[in-house]
Amino acid sequence: MPIPLFSRIMDDPIITPREAAALLGVSTRTAQTWIEQYALESWKTPGGHRRVRRSEVISLRERLGPSEPMRRPVVMVQVGKANGARICEALSGLGEVIAIDEGDPLSSLTIIGRTMPSVVVIELGGTKREQLAMLTHLFSDPLLGHMHVLLLGDMTAEQAVTQLAADKQVTVASPQSGNEELRAIVEAILGQSEPDPSKQIPALSESIRGYPVPADENERLKALNRTGLVDTPSEHAFDKIVQVAANVLQTPICLMSLLTYDRQWFKAQVGLTERQTPRLWAFCNYTIVKNGVFVVEDAAADDLFRGNPLVTGTPQIRFYAGAPIRDYAGYALGSLCVIDNKPRQISKEQRATLKTLAELTSDRINLRMRERQLAAKAVSDTK
Repeated sequence: MPIPLFSRIMDDPIITPREAAALLGVSTRTAQTWIEQYALESWKTPGGHRRVRRSEVISLRERLGPSEPMRRPVVMVQVGKANGARICEALSGLGEVIAIDEGDPLSSLTIIGRTMPSVVVIELGGTKREQLAMLTHLFSDPLLGHMHVLLLGDMTAEQAVTQLAADKQVTVASPQSGNEELRAIVEAILGQSEPDPSKQIPALSESIRGYPVPADENERLKALNRTGLVDTPSEHAFDKIVQVAANVLQTPICLMSLLTYDRQWFKAQVGLTERQTPRLWAFCNYTIVKNGVFVVEDAAADDLFRGNPLVTGTPQIRFYAGAPIRDYAGYALGSLCVIDNKPRQISKEQRATLKTLAELTSDRINLRMRERQLAAKAVSDTK
């Protein structure tokens, strides 16, 4: 059986120098220079165009050190072969462009849930039941409230789920729109797509949202933003802590998890390759509303978690224990958590150890923030 298009693309896509430049946060000319100087392994197509692997670009970005946080990917979904390559080219350079097999809406939903894109581009076609189901989910899921949907078509898919769902950010354009017109539409969307944290989550009840949030969620999100940690490369200081926690508590997985308004993002990790999940899936939602260590001994037998995709699928979580990570003002930024794929219990001493390591993680974050404040003050004093 041939490998589906979305699987081939998601494994390690081949990208252009222009797309590499967008990932690196540099000009296309600079990216081309680095390619010529062999900083990036590349090859030429039969037509003489340079191409590189995305993994090579990500590796170079991490070697270069921290940079500005990347914009979430622009994801192309349900775009037919006739328009796919053209639209990808039109949007290249605006962020990471991921093409997904138009014939597999359920897989598309999974990829959207994992990447949490700013924009999803969908070409409407016929009355496909699967496409209608996908649109219904995209329009109704409160966890995707930040996302803008760009529909290409004169409508249907049940007239775009009965004349476009209320309160959903939707733009409709013609599939025959020119490249410049499409690019201008997406540029305008991206210019207004970064959500205001103060407007996220509190308007939703827990029963609709699917997880609890602290009473001070707005301020907590601002505190997380002040750390400057989210979407930055790995750091040895935090990597050491998760490794120690995994060793001491004898678990195959340990994560330093930070909770944004819609994502669970891992600053450091052992035993897991994914860097993020939708916040809806995060066990750590329950940790940050507790003062002590939050424990789930067998997630498959727990009413709160038995249907969680991280329990029913990879990594098949059974045991979870997490302690909150806090900034100097006491806001819970996320958690240090250990995970096992078999049920187990945790001793009083192990709870104390996990809590101490989470406090050490908090201290490292707060020290770094304090050093940054002092450096800024020193510069200000010299002016």
